[in-house]
Amino acid sequence: MPKVTWCKPKVNYLSALIKAYKQERHLTADQIGKLVGCTGSNVRDQICKPAENWTIKQIKLYCDALGIPYEDAVLAAIQK
Repeated sequence: MPKVTWCKPKVNYLSALIKAYKQERHLTADQIGKLVGCTGSNVRDQICKPAENWTIKQIKLYCDALGIPYEDAVLAAIQK
């Protein structure tokens, strides 16, 4: 019989929010990188990071670049 664990996988709501806005606006990581001031590979790496590793400055940059309301991003960052 296989071992079963009942814990839920951790969801990164901030990453999901940013990916949703990115797809809605039809932007690539390189285009977002130009808006934020970094490279496309840095954008891809940043989006994959857990919300605990984001700084307020980074959240604000991505919110301004994608048109995300700050309140929504902060709520997504603190959700567990």
